[in-house]
Amino acid sequence: MKPRRISDDISGDSSIMKTCCCCMDVRLGTIVLGFCHLVMSLFYLPFHFHVSMYSKLYEERYFETYGTAPRSADNSVALGIAFFSFIVTVLLIYGAITRQPSYLLPFFCLQVFDFCVNLLGAVGAISYIPELKLMLKNNAYFIGCVWSCYKILVNFRAKQATSDFLFQVHSDEKESQNLLPNYEDAVKDTPKESPPPYTSN
Repeated sequence: MKPRRISDDISGDSSIMKTCCCCMDVRLGTIVLGFCHLVMSLFYLPFHFHVSMYSKLYEERYFETYGTAPRSADNSVALGIAFFSFIVTVLLIYGAITRQPSYLLPFFCLQVFDFCVNLLGAVGAISYIPELKLMLKNNAYFIGCVWSCYKILVNFRAKQATSDFLFQVHSDEKESQNLLPNYEDAVKDTPKESPPPYTSN
């Protein structure tokens, strides 16, 4: 999955991707990525909530699998992480749809944190589990996708602010021109007075 780059880039940075995820626009790809994460979050939230509410049902199975009893704090932390991921994903989708780049940053930071944790965990296992390398590449690819969408939206907002400012300046100039009278009207309205008589001393 190699990202396409902009030939004549948007803001002078050649690292901005224009398309991603099967030739989709970066903004659309970010929205699709957000909906995929949202579906996963909607699956994890009820699961962790059920586990935290009815922890007795899962204690025996957990003990058979891991040999120790689960801590109640583990379920609470997992539920909090799932809820936080849900909120951050909703912010990502809202920010990409409404073109507000600041809403993309929490999801981007979460992606970078997840990548660093996976990278640290995969350092020892990457030699005998080749799928980890592909997972890390995909994670890095989606981080680049969200970051490029952020840069494009920042550039869009800057151009929008510039055009709004120029429009306001031009409208102010027109208003000030409307306030000033026409030259011919100003000459007609000026009373014609003869100059004072010349006196020689």
